[in-house]
Amino acid sequence: MLHPLRLIKYKYELKGDCFSGEQFDSLITIDTSIFFQKTCVLCNTTSLHENISTYKIEIFPNPFKDKIFIQCNKSDNGKAVIDLYLMDGSKIFSQTFSNVKANETLKLYLKENLPAGIYLLKVTVAGQQRVRKLIRE
Repeated sequence: MLHPLRLIKYKYELKGDCFSGEQFDSLITIDTSIFFQKTCVLCNTTSLHENISTYKIEIFPNPFKDKIFIQCNKSDNGKAVIDLYLMDGSKIFSQTFSNVKANETLKLYLKENLPAGIYLLKVTVAGQQRVRKLIRE
């Protein structure tokens, strides 16, 4: 059985899973026993239609207690999918919002029994994904 860190790296390198690459990058920067040198760009885009850097999200507060707010500057006036993961890549929460407008603030209420720690939040809006580290107090 693969160590969780190796499994995440395997998913990124062999399966092209960008989310796993972001998880791996987050884990190696948190673990002070790991020394690394990175020479590549993670999931670089070659789109001619849209500059991916124009898609921004704000997540607050961070650290959080039981709710977070998410604001995206883009939307397809459709749905937004919010997924919360443990640092080992296990999805523990998912919520879909419909009829989302640009710059709308989404409210996400999380379980009261969610332990304190570091989590990964994946936000998918208008076909674009962003992953951010969150800290639960």
